[in-house]
Amino acid sequence: MPSKILVLIGSHSVGDTLCAIPTIKHLSQVYQTNIHVFTYQPDLLKNIPYITLSDNYDVKQDELLIETFRTDLFVHTRTDIRQIHALSAGFQLLPEEMEIDFFADELGLKEQVSKITEAAMNGELDFFESLQQRVGLLKGLEYSIVAKISRNLPYMNGAAETIAELKKRGMKVVCFSGGFRSATGYAKNILGYDADFSNVLHHKNQILTGLVGGDMMFNYSKGDMLIRLQGLLGVMEEETLVCGDGANDLSMFAHAGTRVAFCAKEILKKEANIVIETKDLTQILEKI
Repeated sequence: MPSKILVLIGSHSVGDTLCAIPTIKHLSQVYQTNIHVFTYQPDLLKNIPYITLSDNYDVKQDELLIETFRTDLFVHTRTDIRQIHALSAGFQLLPEEMEIDFFADELGLKEQVSKITEAAMNGELDFFESLQQRVGLLKGLEYSIVAKISRNLPYMNGAAETIAELKKRGMKVVCFSGGFRSATGYAKNILGYDADFSNVLHHKNQILTGLVGGDMMFNYSKGDMLIRLQGLLGVMEEETLVCGDGANDLSMFAHAGTRVAFCAKEILKKEANIVIETKDLTQILEKI
């Protein structure tokens, strides 16, 4: 987990500063560590815990500030304000399928992609076909935008704490995601899980081609990978805990003794033996 976080709000606008507040609050609640905030509107942020405010901000000094503070996690709201405001409302366990909706928003296609995502999560569409459709719509998007959004995804309340506690209990924690490596690989270093398996957005000359490949492209992918890991690690089915929220998690539910449906679709709840409706992953620890 990061020990020092730097947030630069490079706008004089009250509205832009207000847009940044949900993300700053989220960071303070999740990490409970010192957050250095440089802003032109310090009075708007003075009641947020765990932050050190500075009104001595000159946007031209950004690079110097970053070098001086040597932060573990850096958020810049001058260029990312719209994405940060939108992402602060994200509810995934870890950033999974929903991140594609934010990518699509950059092309004005969020509503179209979201409908496909929702249908796939409900089990109404084949996951592979839905993934191909959605990624195809992203053709032409700059990969730098994908990377920027992936680095700023907020994580579900209690994610880091729950992963840390599971590892203290001697468990291996692995992230299976129908989303993308740009997000899961970055999150691994922040949240501390042991490995991640997800998909890769193909890009050429830093532009998305509309093609995708990877580990988690089919309805059966998570279950297939789970069986392989159980064999590799010598873990029995009854010793395995899985947690998911949509139809593409069904295949791994078939091979685990403890099956947690977390703020999940009805199709997954029917196969779970633990159902959690509150967006706080630490509740898993109370059930196992």
